[in-house]
Amino acid sequence: MAGKIEIIDDCLAPSQFMYLSYSGANPFKVYTKIVSLLQPFFEISSSGVFEDRFDWDVSGDDVGFFSKMKIRRDFGAFSNMWVHMWVRGSRRKDTNKGKFTLRVNSYVQTIFKYSNPITQALWNVYRFLFYDRRRREYIEFCRQTTYDFIDEIKKHFNLKIPENVEWND
Repeated sequence: MAGKIEIIDDCLAPSQFMYLSYSGANPFKVYTKIVSLLQPFFEISSSGVFEDRFDWDVSGDDVGFFSKMKIRRDFGAFSNMWVHMWVRGSRRKDTNKGKFTLRVNSYVQTIFKYSNPITQALWNVYRFLFYDRRRREYIEFCRQTTYDFIDEIKKHFNLKIPENVEWND
């Protein structure tokens, strides 16, 4: 009887997402600079950055763009930190001015695969006695690093926390 135990811990709780907005000159360039900061800031290699989707719409007076990406930082054999980012924005063709909204979510994912009930029981004892404490450290690191990243790009690129956000998935 093989199986797995998966635990997802949201790092931004009680909020699930953080939002930032930008309005000004060349919003796509600001977005690309933010993307270039991911590897050095989170101290990950290029294999830890995933761009799942990128849409570019040049029809009309506005050029619209949408990006969905994530980063993964390994914490060892069982746990990973994930930061998901979605960017939705547009810029005017004639003035190159525009805006975008960045949505950020981060969590720690713990997975343990087992092959029999004895291994599963041993994992539960190990988790209860030792690993839960370590997992809480990972969650706090994830929370602090995500907030530090948000603060860094807010300061560096003059991003704002919007008062209200309309985001349709």
